[in-house]
Amino acid sequence: MRKLLSLIIVIVGLTAALFCLASPSNVRAEDTTTTEETEEPNPGYNLDDLIKDLFRYKFYNTYLEEHAGAPSPNDVININIFDYEVEDMDIDAYEDYIVTDEKGTITWTFQVSNPGFYNLKLTYYPVLGRSSDIQREIYIDGEIPFDGLDQVEFSRIWIDNEGIIKKGNHEVRTDQFEQPAWQTVYISDSQKYVQGPFKIYLAEGQHTLSFKSIAEPMAISAISFEQAPEVPSYQDYIKELIDRYPVYNGKNIKFQAERVGGDNNALVGLKKSSPMLYPISNFSNSRVEPYHPYEIRLNTIGGTNWRIIGDWITWEFEVPQDGLYTINFNAIQNASRGSFSVR
Repeated sequence: MRKLLSLIIVIVGLTAALFCLASPSNVRAEDTTTTEETEEPNPGYNLDDLIKDLFRYKFYNTYLEEHAGAPSPNDVININIFDYEVEDMDIDAYEDYIVTDEKGTITWTFQVSNPGFYNLKLTYYPVLGRSSDIQREIYIDGEIPFDGLDQVEFSRIWIDNEGIIKKGNHEVRTDQFEQPAWQTVYISDSQKYVQGPFKIYLAEGQHTLSFKSIAEPMAISAISFEQAPEVPSYQDYIKELIDRYPVYNGKNIKFQAERVGGDNNALVGLKKSSPMLYPISNFSNSRVEPYHPYEIRLNTIGGTNWRIIGDWITWEFEVPQDGLYTINFNAIQNASRGSFSVR
């Protein structure tokens, strides 16, 4: 039986943010003349208000330090998604899920028996909207507990509408088409300054969880507080598998990262988080396939368009047998001199 595998690559690099504090741009020497009437000074930017705005939420590290030593219980706290209260939000409720609007707030109440750190797990469906990422503010007991929960993004799924087609001797890309599907995620930092799911401290007793819509509607089928599975080290991972599966030593399984199907192409599915991750052309090296010295061939994917933190590409491909495989990429980083890319 042929096996279908899925490979996901996500940008997990860090970026730097630069905040510029502006002041009036016209500068002149002090006027030594005096008059009875003086012009009201231009307040420009209120530095105190700007600083308060930038640091209005607690840093995540500070939040963790405040609850240092707290346990991570193995309890699973399931939220009844149908037992909710709303403020300025329209809700459509179905048998297995609810659809939350692009504005307003929805709140659930739940009980905690064992206090400690929990991860917030959500199963959602990106309802068709304006084609942008879904954004929510997340509140615990009416407050945003730390920076990062003030703008949580949920990605959509995009595919090539018709794949790659030819016009004359040149290849051209087709429109990107949204292919919604249910996705299960643990809430994490959308900017990826924090690696791994956020840890949320819950004391014993009653609490509320609120989602405030910033952008786009979203369907929800399940919410829970629980412990996200830890990613094992490679040593632990291979130790479990090396005695169960053989190392594959057959013919190389090769596929073109930018296209589904084609001759000797094992790729059966290609999905991405952004419509900007479309196939592009590269003439720089004849080793890039397919290649032609002057006719356009769409032979790569990503490039400078794959620079947004959190953007991902998923390849679905077939293999002939169970086993241990190595993965190789034909890739180049030529956008940032002296830097490196992280996936």
